[in-house]
Parts: sequence; structure tokens; C-alpha cells
Amino acid sequence: MVSCRNILIYFQHSVQKRVLTSLHFSLKKDGYLFLGSSENLSDLAPHFETINDRCRIYRKRTSVRIPIGSAPPLNTSTQTHAQNMPSVSRLLRNYRGANAVGTAIGFASELLITHYAPPCILVNDDLEAMHVYGDVTGYVRRLPPGRISVEIKDLVNEDISIAVSTALHRAKQTSEEVYYTDVITRDGENNTSINLRVFYIREHEIESSPGYYWLIFENGQESEPRAAAKHVSFDATEQSRQRIEDLELELKRSKEHLQVTVEELETTNEELQSANEELMSANEELQSTNEELQSVNEELYTVNSEYQEKISEISQTNNDLDEVLGLSSIGIIFLDDNFLIRRYTQAAARYINLMESDLNRPIHHFSNNLHYDNMLKDISDVFATSKSKQLDIILEDKRVIQISIHAYRYTDPGDLRGVAITFSDVSRARYAQRGLSVVYKQLKSSINNALESLDNTPLANPLKVLVVDDQPVSLALIEETLAAISEFNCEVYSAHTVLESLKIARDTAPDICLVDYHLDGETAIDFIDSMKANSLDIPSLVITGDDDTELNAMLLSYGVLDLINKHDLAPQVLSRSVRFSIRRREIDREINKTIDSVSV
Repeated sequence: MVSCRNILIYFQHSVQKRVLTSLHFSLKKDGYLFLGSSENLSDLAPHFETINDRCRIYRKRTSVRIPIGSAPPLNTSTQTHAQNMPSVSRLLRNYRGANAVGTAIGFASELLITHYAPPCILVNDDLEAMHVYGDVTGYVRRLPPGRISVEIKDLVNEDISIAVSTALHRAKQTSEEVYYTDVITRDGENNTSINLRVFYIREHEIESSPGYYWLIFENGQESEPRAAAKHVSFDATEQSRQRIEDLELELKRSKEHLQVTVEELETTNEELQSANEELMSANEELQSTNEELQSVNEELYTVNSEYQEKISEISQTNNDLDEVLGLSSIGIIFLDDNFLIRRYTQAAARYINLMESDLNRPIHHFSNNLHYDNMLKDISDVFATSKSKQLDIILEDKRVIQISIHAYRYTDPGDLRGVAITFSDVSRARYAQRGLSVVYKQLKSSINNALESLDNTPLANPLKVLVVDDQPVSLALIEETLAAISEFNCEVYSAHTVLESLKIARDTAPDICLVDYHLDGETAIDFIDSMKANSLDIPSLVITGDDDTELNAMLLSYGVLDLINKHDLAPQVLSRSVRFSIRRREIDREINKTIDSVSV
């Protein structure tokens, strides 16, 4: 299928025909051609079948190739013309030479025809006199006043007008010479017999080339009929009748042509009416669209008002956020995906040398007061992996600054936008934690010494011990260490999860629990919370392989009595911790009873 719509109307007829011929050639047989509403096939209509005349849909009938024509291709190269174009001087010489020769030949031809040819008139296809040779004053009328007509019927004498018109008509129809004799015309007061010869020739052998009539007048008394020519004695009545029949035939054809034209005009009128209806329908649709646009405009106005309110709310929120950041003692720096500073709090300027004019500048342009050489590398790693980093930096004044680097995003979780860096002064907490750790170790050492020197009460024999560890190797190591203790015997119960350990604790009531800190997605803190939730008061020890200094303080706050590193696990260490934990829990219970009795 070929669709060529509303473009041919901008081409001249010859170009339209060339394009349609090319489209006909490009289509296979039974292929479809789709034209615009104001376009038609013109001369190529016999080669297509009309599928829908109104929609201008046609189907190719045959595979006959139609010649595109002798017109030069539209994309002829200018360079080719330039290569074949002669010089200006050569063209001027050729023009002068050809003009001189043409002038000489034209003059000689004019002289020969005037002296040796009978009087004649050259007539074009429109029956207009173009040139007169010789003296034709006896055969033409005197020119009347007013506008001059060059039509041959208005120039020749009225009495030979029928003969001239008939001869011209027959000469073109038959393409043969017409020779009338004994044509009577009035020359002054006398009647004169003349012979008329008419023949029709074309400028070229091409059908569309222009043609010309030679109308020759011969004196009938002085010339003899030519033997080679087929002459006809002119009978005015018979020729008039024949001429009338010819005119009636032409009139009939003109009527038929007029009828076809009227039908085409009616069809065009119907198409115009249909187009008018379509325009009216389009106008109604445009009016409906205009109403919809007005409705959309009102909606946009409403949405704009809502956006204005949202902008006001966002501005207020932004101002609140700026106020909070300004009052915060935590230093925060926000970096975008190019590590340019987007926003920062005043507290951050104590660690990174920033000013208000430094926004949208790279973070590596600024010096800092920290002994942190890998800060830029850590920022890049956090941005690339989206894994946060946190570390403590000790300043020269012995303050401890906790630096946290986090990747932050917008609404879309996968849309990484930048990095946030926080600076927190945790000196008081860190030093308090260290002091608490020292005090705890001293207290533990003092209690162990006191227990070893004063407490000779034996532990329960056998001692029920619940070991909770999700790693079989670690579980076996703890059980082996318990078996190597000589001070008391242990009855060991093993569990791998918090849920399993709760069931064993309810069923066996163990004297002490040894819990690994990491338990298959849970921790020892989850174990302690579950024990408290089920009203189980069993002293607990935590065994871990982590070297986190903060873990001890956190576990003590949850009620864990001791923390043992797996690297320090030995029978003596484990025995001392078990005894310490059991005695600590007994002392705590006695103290609680005393407090309760005093309260009562």
C-alpha cells in the first residue's frame, strides 16, 4: 500500500503525472493507493480500480509499466550541468552566427513566397491569421472601425466564409489537402471565380505539437486545376449542409461534454457539501474541545492554587528545618551526587572550615580540624555501596568526635542522591563508658576475691547449665570447656534458637544460662527479653567473638551478669564467671527481699 495524501495538490500537472506514474510502478498488482480528499488519478484512472471514491482509495489493476516521460529527473546534479555548460563567449558567437543565418534565411523565404507563390494566409490552430503572403486584398474584407479581430472568418469576404471554414475543418479532420474550385467571390462590382487550397501541417510529428493551416487563393480563370490534387467543385448549398451537419455533431459532442462537466460539478458540489458538513462537525468538536480546555484551565487554576499552598507549606517546613539545623549541636553536611555541599549546620563549621558562600562547592576544597585522612575515600565508598560508616576521632583537646557517613535517597529507594555526614561530640558518653568499664572490672575483681576468700558454700551438684548457640562448633567448644571444670559437675542442656531455649528453661529450670551473642538472626538481648517476658529469672552469661568495647556496657544495662570473649574461654575463667554470676544473683535476691521487708 502507498499513502500519498494532500501533497499532489501543490504540484503542477506534469509533476503530478510523474509522481503517480512512479507510485503505479512501485505498487504490486492489486496493491492499494490512498490519496488525499482533493486529489485524483487524472490520466492514470484506467490503470486503477476505485475502491472508495470519496475516501480516494484505489487498487492497481495491471502490471503494465507506464512510461514516466521524457522530463528530466528532479534531482539532476548541478555539477553535471556545470560540466556540460559552454562558455559565455562561445554562446555569444553561436547566437550571433545563428541569428545572422536565420535572418538571411527568413528574408529569402519571405521574398520567394511573395514572388513565386500565390496569395496565401498562414493560420494557427485557433483559426487566427498569423502571416499574409502576397496580395490578398481581393479576398479579405476592409477593416471596420474599432477593435480588430484576427480570426480568419472575420477577415475573408463574407461570400467565401463558408468555403474557407469548411476547407479548414476538412483539412484538419482528414490530414489531407483540400482543393475547392469555382468558388465565387465578389471583387468590387464583378464576380470572380477563385480556387481555394488548404492543407494542415504540424510543427513536429508529436501529437501535442502546434499545427498550422496554409490558406492559398488562386485565380480560377488564370490557373488550371492541379493534376495531382483531388479537386472538388465548390457547391455552396452542399457544403453548407455538410458544414451544418459537422456543426451539429460538434454541438452534440459539446452537449455531452457539458453534461459530463455538469455531473462533475454536481459531484464536486456534493463533495463540497460533505466537506462543509465535516467542517461544521469539526467546528462543533472544536467548540466542545474549547469547553474542555476551559474546564481543564479551571482545573489547572485549582491545581495551581493547591501548588501555591504546598509551596507555602514547603517553605514553612524548610524554614523550620533551617531553624532546627541552626539550633542543633550536631554538625551535619549534606553532599549531592557530585560531592558538592548542598547544606550544612553551623555546628559542622567547628570541624570543617565552611562559610555561607561555600555552598555548591566540592567538599575536597576545604581543610578540616580532624585527623581523618581517609574521609574522602570513605565518602566515595558509602556513595558507591550505600553502606554507612561510623568511627570515633580524638581531637587534640582530647574530645571524642563520632563521625557517621550515610547515603541518603529521595522517594525512590533506588534513586541515590547524595551523602550526609554527621559530627557528634560523644566525649562525655565515651569517658563515662570507659569509667563504667573500669569500675565494673574492679567490682568484679573485688567480688571474685571476696567470694574466693569468704564463700565456701558449694554449688548445686550437678549444676544445670543451659547453653544457647546456633553454631555446632562453638556449642561443642563450650560443652567441652564445662566438662573440664573440676570445682563442680555440670548437667548441660543445648539449644540453637531462642524459642528452643525457652522451652528447655521452662522444663528444666537451669541454674545458669550461657548464651552466644549472635543467634541466627537474633541476639542475646532477644533471649533476655524473652526470658523476662516469660517470668524466668535465670542468671545469664554472654559469650561472644566481637571486640566491641560498647557491648559490655549495653549488656550490663540489660541485666547480663558477665561477658566472656571466646578467645579467653578456659575452664578457670568459665568456672569463675559461673560462680560469680550465681552468687551475684543470690545477693541481688537477698537485697530485694530486705528492701521489700523494710518497705512493708
